[in-house]
Amino acid sequence: MGKRGANLLIAIILLAVLPLKANSSVYSLFCTQASPVVAETPKVVLRNGTVGTSIIYMNETSAGVSLSAPTGLAYGYAFKSSNVRVSTNSGTPVDDSEAVVKISLAVNSTVLVIYNAGNMHGSTEDYRGKGCAINIDGVDVAFSWQSPYSSDYANSVTVVYATTLAAGEHLIKGRFFANFAGATVGIDTRQIVVFCFPNIQAYYVRSTVTSTTTSITPVNDPQATLAFTLDTDSIALIIYNVGNMRGSAEPARGKGVTVNIDGVDVAARQWQSPYDRNHANSVTLACLYFLKAGFHTVRGRFFSNGAGSTTINERQLVLLNFPVNLVQYGFVQSAVSTTTASQTPVNDPQAILNFNLTRDSDVFAMYIGGNAHGATEALRGKGVQLSIDGSEEANSMSWQSPYGDNFADSVTSLWCGPITAGSHTVRGLFFSNMAGFTVTISNRQLLVLAFPKPANYNHVLKIVNQAADPWKIRLKTFGQSNIERLSNCTVYLLSGDGLSSQICIIGGVYSQQYGNWQILTGLGTAYIIVDALSKGSGTSRVHVYLEVLIPETSTYNLMAVAFEIS
Repeated sequence: MGKRGANLLIAIILLAVLPLKANSSVYSLFCTQASPVVAETPKVVLRNGTVGTSIIYMNETSAGVSLSAPTGLAYGYAFKSSNVRVSTNSGTPVDDSEAVVKISLAVNSTVLVIYNAGNMHGSTEDYRGKGCAINIDGVDVAFSWQSPYSSDYANSVTVVYATTLAAGEHLIKGRFFANFAGATVGIDTRQIVVFCFPNIQAYYVRSTVTSTTTSITPVNDPQATLAFTLDTDSIALIIYNVGNMRGSAEPARGKGVTVNIDGVDVAARQWQSPYDRNHANSVTLACLYFLKAGFHTVRGRFFSNGAGSTTINERQLVLLNFPVNLVQYGFVQSAVSTTTASQTPVNDPQAILNFNLTRDSDVFAMYIGGNAHGATEALRGKGVQLSIDGSEEANSMSWQSPYGDNFADSVTSLWCGPITAGSHTVRGLFFSNMAGFTVTISNRQLLVLAFPKPANYNHVLKIVNQAADPWKIRLKTFGQSNIERLSNCTVYLLSGDGLSSQICIIGGVYSQQYGNWQILTGLGTAYIIVDALSKGSGTSRVHVYLEVLIPETSTYNLMAVAFEIS
């Protein structure tokens, strides 16, 4: 069949099927006339806060906030003092139940721990004395030992430790033990302080290598040398703590210590004597010194208070450098002798620090008062404590007794706490452990370190729920610039669930980039609060979403907020 014939056949077939019936229905998904679009008013909106400079953008669902953060240091601390007595006859360390501190680190941090524990005259104390230890996460990391004049006389021990701890939770304890197993020793008052610094470099050594000397002038402790280079001018906190255990070579006159910086012995010195020769004996020295940027060497030095070999079985030498623009500080040392026969605390006229805080701060104070061999000192010894703005801090009290009348005797006191901006006075106080018996301070060190608290912007934005139903909210970062200059910046939500940390920058890095969901009650309000400290000039920007979760769903809205911190 030709092409023409084929086409004719197809045409005939099509004509044949036309009479067939076909049933069909047509459905339209849309009306022929569209309904008008309705823009619904947001259920949750942003409003201006009571402080700071803020701009609320379109539909009240985004905002920009400008803040000015003062310079300061990222830090954390825990302090505990107590006058609850504990005792033991164990020759191995047991927990001081009143000296247990838990800390939680957001980032890896330098940690400084000081534990100071003592008993007053008349309390049960074996003449061989006690030892103390610092324990971190179940491990004893540092020790020191001391003995009193005789049984039931005043006896105190100080232990120092510094290290780097990883982010997370840590348990830190003060521990104590008898220098002779089976003999009872006790603690009447103790202080334990833990400081955490995420971006401060610490230099420290703890060594149990024995060193001895018969020199009555300072010689280097070969196990106590720190060499380092500073990038900026700094205030250096230096603590040198040395001790020998019972049975080590130690003259009855005991030993003394000082510190050498870049080849020069500092003026500060301290001394202590034991119960008798070859008994436990320890000495603590602390000071603040200005160090310029560059290379430095710091050495611990020690000497015998008289004829005979003196021993160090363990020492802790700690140095923390704080850039001068990030902390406030005060330090006084004096070799002017002062005495008292009072059993109630009196002012050490050479241990007074007046200072003005430009911001609310957390303040650490340390006072060490001691006398050299030969100074007038009753055999019952002396006590010291701190006074803050005229208020005697009773739980800062500590006591010690020497080998005998007119022998070396020194005591350490600690205090830590918040102080408001303004003028303040910190004093060292001292007293005799027996009324009418004269004691002496011939050399003392009083230091104060003030760490400014972040600027609290309470509050920068208000969050308003315009619906009757409860919603859930949280903050989450999505961008940033130049946050390295922020030593501490925390963004909080204050809601029906209370205050919740949402965004946290410590030492210039995020430790938290979003928070837990918080309740925004029906027709209720919540607040965004910012705490901030900077390391210096510049501008940092932190961009976050306020996530608003619709109840009973997984759907949420994002509301952008930009924080500009100059």
